[in-house]
Amino acid sequence: MKEWLRRSGTVPLSLTLHSNVRQGAQPPTYLPVIDLLRSHSGRWNQVKICGPWRFLYELFNNLEHIPPIATFEAKPRDVRSESEHIDMLEPICPKEFTSRIFPLEKMPLQWNNLTLLNAKMMCMDDVLHIISNANGLLDCTVKNMLDSSGKYPLPTKPIVHHGLNRFKISRTYSNFSSNVFPYQVLPSLDTPDYDFVCDPEAFNLLVSFLDRSRPSLQTFTFTYSFESVFSSWYERMPKITHLNIHCWDYHGIFPMTEELFKALARPTGHPVLPHLRKLLISINRMPNFFWPLLCDIFRDTQEGPEISEDDVGAAITPVDGMSTDDTDAIISPFTSPPTPRLYRRRRPLDQIYIRPSVGTNLNLMMDESILNMVVNIQRSGILLEVVDLDGKDMLVSASRICDLQKLPFWTGMDMGGENEMFSYSVYIESPSSP
Repeated sequence: MKEWLRRSGTVPLSLTLHSNVRQGAQPPTYLPVIDLLRSHSGRWNQVKICGPWRFLYELFNNLEHIPPIATFEAKPRDVRSESEHIDMLEPICPKEFTSRIFPLEKMPLQWNNLTLLNAKMMCMDDVLHIISNANGLLDCTVKNMLDSSGKYPLPTKPIVHHGLNRFKISRTYSNFSSNVFPYQVLPSLDTPDYDFVCDPEAFNLLVSFLDRSRPSLQTFTFTYSFESVFSSWYERMPKITHLNIHCWDYHGIFPMTEELFKALARPTGHPVLPHLRKLLISINRMPNFFWPLLCDIFRDTQEGPEISEDDVGAAITPVDGMSTDDTDAIISPFTSPPTPRLYRRRRPLDQIYIRPSVGTNLNLMMDESILNMVVNIQRSGILLEVVDLDGKDMLVSASRICDLQKLPFWTGMDMGGENEMFSYSVYIESPSSP
């Protein structure tokens, strides 16, 4: 390694250090490697470390030459309150920072150059501290956000960040004290992605955040787990473009799902979720009402009544800051018809994924009435694929079910009794989709 580093001259280096050891003293055999790498610290461009905190300490503590790191990934396995503080002449100023359970207070870091943050299990006050000091931040993803640790004071008024355009919060079991949205205003946000877990208060804070920021959204992904929820929540989130729903058949969950489906299939009045393009549903079994309502949703999508331009306001909700013409260009995949212009009362929904979490009984799902509905979807131009969890195509050909016969893959397959379960997923898209 020493000779290779010598011959490579001043070429920028990418370092990756990985150890499965979680804690305790490391054998001294790795120290010569660390010392060799330290002697070339001025060439470090990317540093990725996954291992004990001691790796970070030995690599960075008291460096003579501060590395110009562009990408810094730090995932220490054994951080404790007594972990040693890393001293440096100047802080590291990465452009991209990826971390997992990383104590910001134990290492000099500066955020002037930061454009991307990808953090797992980071405290809320750490997240806000970075955002408030990273004026160039464009992309922020936080998974499993933790409550505020108290290391940094929370803002007394919302932080206004004019550059951040992509913000993803996932798997956040949040309450009022751990929700980051009351402390932010993001007017440039165009790609929010929020994993909402059974917390009406957090939902209200998200709605208030969007009202306060007034961003021009392009893609709004919303993951929603049904449990103790209030009805008609979708009426307050009209700008959702990608909706992921997780629901189970207990505590009245199916009635809530049925309510959403009926709202999506409603043929008159203001359309629910008018910008919806993709719907993913995770469900542990398929209730009887599911498939007919699914077909109704697509019937509304493909064959909605045409209305004149004078009445377009009743059918399409424009995105803030955009004209009706701009909105039509974004939310409709159809080419505008000749003058006088006509609009379809529809949403641009062309993808639906159904992923049962524990399987379902195909004998109940694919009876003749269901097959007839599938045929109608096929005839409307929607491509329907039924794929099991192994990726096998269960719907061999739409033409083979036009006679309402059982599907070919049932031949020779023992479907068992009513308790026999079979996991599957359904993928639906429009052939014209990109």
